[in-house]
Amino acid sequence: MELTTEEKAKLKSNIERIKAYIEAEISPKLCGEAITVYFGNVVHFANGTTGKQYRLYVDGRSVCGGAGNLCMNLLPTGTQEFGCADFCTRSDAGLELIHSWPAIKQELLQKVQNVAERKSSLDNFEL
Repeated sequence: MELTTEEKAKLKSNIERIKAYIEAEISPKLCGEAITVYFGNVVHFANGTTGKQYRLYVDGRSVCGGAGNLCMNLLPTGTQEFGCADFCTRSDAGLELIHSWPAIKQELLQKVQNVAERKSSLDNFEL
């Protein structure tokens, strides 16, 4: 899908907001764990498996994603190195991230809750 300059700016702005939310509300609560959320259409990969088209990876230090075997930054880094991709440049990935954000957010919050529950079991342990 071709995006206008204005639409590209909106896409980047929305992805910046998502990244800021994750860094403020999700990453600090992971207690050193890393989580991955898969989203998008189910596709067939070259290795013969099927799965969701995109992924979002979050840990205490970074937020990134990918499509298949391609690792992607959420936002452009300013480098034009071979293999360097992001959710803004690959607008198909960025649009799917925006479209799927409500479900992605719910899954992230659920995973944070799971981490908190496991950690609280230390305080509530009984034989």
